Amino acid sequence: MSVRGLATAVALAALAAPLAAQEQDGGEQLLPVVIHTDPWSAGEGPVHYHGYMNTSGELVLGKFGDPLGMDGSVSYVHAGRFYDGLAAVDFNLPPLGDPGPNWDPGYSAYVIDTTGQIVGQFPEPSPDFAVPEAITNGRWLKKTSWGYFAAAQPYPLLYAFSGGLHVRQTGPKQWKYFDETGKVVLTLDDTLQATSFFDDLAWVVVETADGPRSSFVNRKGERAFTLDGYGMVSGFSSGLAIVRRESDLKYLFIDTQGQPAFEQAFDVVQFFSEGLAAAAVRDEGARVQARWGYVGRDGAWVIEPKFGQANPFSEGFAVVGSLGETAWVWSYIDKTGAPAFDKEFSSAGPFVEGWAQVVHEGQGAYLNTRGELLRLVLPQEKD
Repeated sequence: MSVRGLATAVALAALAAPLAAQEQDGGEQLLPVVIHTDPWSAGEGPVHYHGYMNTSGELVLGKFGDPLGMDGSVSYVHAGRFYDGLAAVDFNLPPLGDPGPNWDPGYSAYVIDTTGQIVGQFPEPSPDFAVPEAITNGRWLKKTSWGYFAAAQPYPLLYAFSGGLHVRQTGPKQWKYFDETGKVVLTLDDTLQATSFFDDLAWVVVETADGPRSSFVNRKGERAFTLDGYGMVSGFSSGLAIVRRESDLKYLFIDTQGQPAFEQAFDVVQFFSEGLAAAAVRDEGARVQARWGYVGRDGAWVIEPKFGQANPFSEGFAVVGSLGETAWVWSYIDKTGAPAFDKEFSSAGPFVEGWAQVVHEGQGAYLNTRGELLRLVLPQEKD
């Protein structure tokens, strides 16, 4: 992902009063925040420069000032959420202060700890999988299991692990799985595509005499079951995977034996999260062609399909959308389908450790589970 692609983060530098500080396990919670926007960088459009604020709205990492670094105040061009004390960041100039021994000017994508020290480096600039908020196999990963991949460099290369393993293509038809020490634990030959392990199963596409064949394998590389008659396939989550039936292009859930979990199929469906899955039925010719609701693990509707868009539940709340006159309007619902807060947003994200990124009345902010907004306190607001 390019720097310009990363620059779509919500702009949070706006006037507001802070909320009382909240803490999480392991210390004060830090939230990424935009502290300056360059509206036309190198003729390619705006770039947002980020830092981190605490839950009192005070800037903790990064500095207000010249974003080009003339006063030593360069910040991150992208800053991901902290998970287990680590966050993914991008630099396009040297970092603030003493970055520690792992800084290398030839790279821009790193992992920092809560003090701003670099503790790991990504093998490629800005990989999507390295950002914990990235969507993997159609679901939100709230936490990423970090591991260090063995390398000759004096700093660790940081890879994303799923189920304790990292998968990489090592040849035209070869994929290997590495553990957190860099040891190869599984090699798949004659394989066109391999994915991460979820629920101890990985989806692979193998070359056969009859053409490519889709299946799931276990951690020994043994075929658990094939997927004849199905097209698009996701990984497993909570014992279920999503597949698309080739006969009618409907989506359904299968269990770890490759059997349909229930009879109901959907025009569109998402993973289960907190016991519910967002699913949609299509209304041809309607202004919003899909009506979204939520089903339980038996396939029955728990929240009837009545929303223009819907997203997975996170910490008891889900983001749903309705199409306004010119743009989508977003709000939060609880597990009964009732509105959770008396606010609507032009952009809204999932709750992560009690906070969700939103844009409210044209200003970026964070929303807590009590419906209160938090924005960055600017220097001119301080006493």
